[in-house]
Amino acid sequence: GVLVSDSISTTTSATVGHTIEIRFTSLPGTGGSAAALDNVTVTATDTTAPAAPSIVSPADNSFLTTAAMDKIDWTDVVDSSAPVTYIYSSSMSSATNIDGTFVTPIYTSGALASSEILTPGTPAGVYYVSVKAVDAVGNSSTWTTPIQITIDNTAPALNLPSNITQEAVGPSGNVVTYVVSSTDANPTNPVVNCTPASGSTFPVATTAVNCSSTDTAGNVANASFTVTVQDTTKPVITLVGGAVNLTVGGAPYTEQGATVFDVVDTGLTAVIDASAINPALPGSYIVTYNVTDSHGNVATTVNRVVN
Repeated sequence: GVLVSDSISTTTSATVGHTIEIRFTSLPGTGGSAAALDNVTVTATDTTAPAAPSIVSPADNSFLTTAAMDKIDWTDVVDSSAPVTYIYSSSMSSATNIDGTFVTPIYTSGALASSEILTPGTPAGVYYVSVKAVDAVGNSSTWTTPIQITIDNTAPALNLPSNITQEAVGPSGNVVTYVVSSTDANPTNPVVNCTPASGSTFPVATTAVNCSSTDTAGNVANASFTVTVQDTTKPVITLVGGAVNLTVGGAPYTEQGATVFDVVDTGLTAVIDASAINPALPGSYIVTYNVTDSHGNVATTVNRVVN
């Protein structure tokens, strides 16, 4: 038959590579017959860009050591034009061009089949990384917004006080406070731990305070200082009673005793020397009282007069 028409209008849809059939017939009154069935192969062209992936690990603004920086992961992209591959790029500057590429890239990969890239041995520095998806017919997603990764292999700095010396205020020693800080490349100060902690009661001795500082990347610094609690306070002797008067030939001398107070030691007893007294001879005699504590502090000698 003969196809006679002023216009033909049809609307249909097809997926990539799909074959559709269209039937043409002659117009009434033209004397024609039905046209033979004609198969028309229509190839649909995919011009839609795949979705952009999202970097999931490490997180933006991460601080990692070289040992911990083993790979970069991003989300899988599903697209009708499979398979989807990925292009990865890195730079030491966050500056990008209008199309999202880095102005000064240090590395750009070829097509990657999986949604990750291994990064062993990355040296210390600040890096910016981005990735895009490409479908099987060459459509590209936008580049992801660059994330910042800092490779930090340097331990934080510990700021310790000088060695501390304090006087004991009791048998258990003294409460000592101190301040320890730490600084690092990460603006967030590292976590500092010291043992014994500031505000602890330190015994009468020299004690090492061991401190450690751990930064966000996991680098650790260790240092120590000492706290010495000393006892340099001498005991105090107090007589019981006062001067003693004896009568020649009368009753013998009877010791009235003394008490001893010491900041650290308890139960100290004065050493009494009354050997100079001779009740048979009139005169003035001195009884002495002395004591030394466990840290070698010698009390001021106290005397009692015996007449």
